[in-house]
Amino acid sequence: MRERDLGTCAAEMDGATLSAWRDVVLPPAEMERIHEHVVRCATCQTQLAEYNGVARTLRRQREIEPGDRIVEAVRRSIAHQPPRHWTPSRRAWRSLSALASVAALTLLFVYVLGSDAGADPGAHDRPVGLHAGRASAGRLGLQGPDRSGLDTA
Repeated sequence: MRERDLGTCAAEMDGATLSAWRDVVLPPAEMERIHEHVVRCATCQTQLAEYNGVARTLRRQREIEPGDRIVEAVRRSIAHQPPRHWTPSRRAWRSLSALASVAALTLLFVYVLGSDAGADPGAHDRPVGLHAGRASAGRLGLQGPDRSGLDTA
């Protein structure tokens, strides 16, 4: 609310200070000093009279309460509503699918890294077919061609 210009106060008392004095929320020494000023200042007296008018108007306002008719209508409305069951929303399904994707990628990552964990460190340096073929043939009891006479130059 904007204060009206009611004239000039000799002590340049502002509205907030006058309101605080009226509400008795200032220290006792300040309350006494402002009281001595207000009894001689017509401008401050006019401002206080307006504050008193606003306070009287506010006290006359009645509180609005819902009547029994409204309260009963709300209770009946709530009682007649069927119970709600939770159903997942699109957002919940999107979150669930994102979580499943992350879990699948994590498992794939662990599987790929785990398959190399127990491998022979030098296995990547050797050709796969040559050693794997001899090991498999030896386990099965098969003999390959004799290559002892081959030249290895």
